[in-house]
Amino acid sequence: MKDKANRTFTFLGTPMFVAPEIIQGGGYDKNVDLWSIGVCMYRFLTGKYPFYSDSDDPKEIYEQILKKELKIPTHLDFETQALLRQLLSRQPEARLGGSFQNLKNHEWFEDFDWVILFLKFHANKFVDRTNYIRKN
Repeated sequence: MKDKANRTFTFLGTPMFVAPEIIQGGGYDKNVDLWSIGVCMYRFLTGKYPFYSDSDDPKEIYEQILKKELKIPTHLDFETQALLRQLLSRQPEARLGGSFQNLKNHEWFEDFDWVILFLKFHANKFVDRTNYIRKN
């Protein structure tokens, strides 16, 4: 476990995306982002959240995140299921070793071009239009 200097203790987030360690209140680190990526991937691939309550009561959702068994649809291939299990592990250090580089190097992303993604995000820089607005 990392020392407390590398952790934060703020409780925030949309209930369906909150990692178990946030709910438990013992502090957390960047591994919560890998959990959230897992929730997003699960949602994109299945159309559902991995942990959800029909009542939309955050406490019920948090209880499911902490205790409910993760069920991954069998129509997803083995590689996808394995990646989701890693990202949605309740043990933060088990989420690809806490490494975003491991995520990028994972075989599921074998044909994914991270450079193109990076360039597209940086090619559309914010354009300050205040001078245009003042003139018109």
